Amino acid sequence: MGAGKLTKEQTAFYCASIFTTFVEYLNWMGVSGVPDSSRDVKTYLFENLGDEENPDDRHLDMLKDYVAACGVNPNSIEGSIVLGGTDGLQNWGWRMVYQKPWQAPWRACSSG
Repeated sequence: MGAGKLTKEQTAFYCASIFTTFVEYLNWMGVSGVPDSSRDVKTYLFENLGDEENPDDRHLDMLKDYVAACGVNPNSIEGSIVLGGTDGLQNWGWRMVYQKPWQAPWRACSSG
């Protein structure tokens, strides 16, 4: 039975999975089709996306910093293998965006 510990390389791989999912999350939010009548939601959404993607403090870069601290090339996470479960989550998110009312993906992804 395992000791419940992960190696640095294993946690770096986990961060790569989080990275690929969160990139998609930001894309879901950006294309979720919030109508013009919901300006307060759009304003909040764009402020949040702007904060996440701020080039001076991009939140996804924190994952890359962690990966680098684990001794793994931080640029490798953008092209890393996407596990089946991660792929399924990403596909689910896109289905929510394109097949449900605009509130569904936003609410489901934000309630995490």
